[in-house]
Amino acid sequence: MIPQHISDAINTARVGHEVSARDDRAVSAGDIRQISVGSIDRLVLILRVSPESNTSQVTLIHSYSEFATEHDIIVGPDVTGLSYEIVVQTDLRAAVSTVELGQLVAIVPGQVVAACFEGLDNFVENQGMFVGQSLLGPLDARWDFKVEEGETIREISSATIVSFFDESGSGQLEFDRLLRVLLPHSENPSEMALQTFELWISGDVQFTVEHLELFAGRNLLTPAIWEDALGVAGEQFFKTVIVPAHDKLISGSTGSLLDRGLLELQFS
Repeated sequence: MIPQHISDAINTARVGHEVSARDDRAVSAGDIRQISVGSIDRLVLILRVSPESNTSQVTLIHSYSEFATEHDIIVGPDVTGLSYEIVVQTDLRAAVSTVELGQLVAIVPGQVVAACFEGLDNFVENQGMFVGQSLLGPLDARWDFKVEEGETIREISSATIVSFFDESGSGQLEFDRLLRVLLPHSENPSEMALQTFELWISGDVQFTVEHLELFAGRNLLTPAIWEDALGVAGEQFFKTVIVPAHDKLISGSTGSLLDRGLLELQFS
């Protein structure tokens, strides 16, 4: 287990008044901003902003560089203008409501944002930005820390999806509309997943068997695609929205794809 005082500091500490960027610009990719969800008050890096659905993709940040892993980028004060190092956890992404994002604290270069989507294999390190050391296994002192950080981003993601459930209406998204949105991205399942998520947020998609047929044709009945597109939010969305919709439709529908077993969820 990580030391309790560090765990408490991460989970309860509020970011001070120190900022290195003006707070009068709109939420944008590359921003480091505060987010408050329930008892969680943390810093996140904004990766992508979707004005249509009023959502933003974010990844979790902390300032304990000794806990950085091979999935994290340590960004120094010379880059951010802050007085301390920050650790961008590229593997802990989620989608949140943009209105939940608070004060702008700093801005990071575009290559940090790109690495959160593309991975760190080709990330170019320099004196101000470098990748953490590889985890050595469950006995590594950083292992439990990473697990707790994963739980934090899941809590943020779950709370966000619940809020979208509460705010959404009862209208049904027509199949043709979804098809028009997804067609330009038909060769990119991750982008199709992202577009579906944003449509669901803005219009409360009531999925049909036709939707499932479309998803089956692009491997969107597997959680890995959703997680690749949206990080932890995709994992949560698949479990709380796609799986229940699938089970409800499958229990009361027939059809050629259904008869052939091609609409089954794929968890492996």
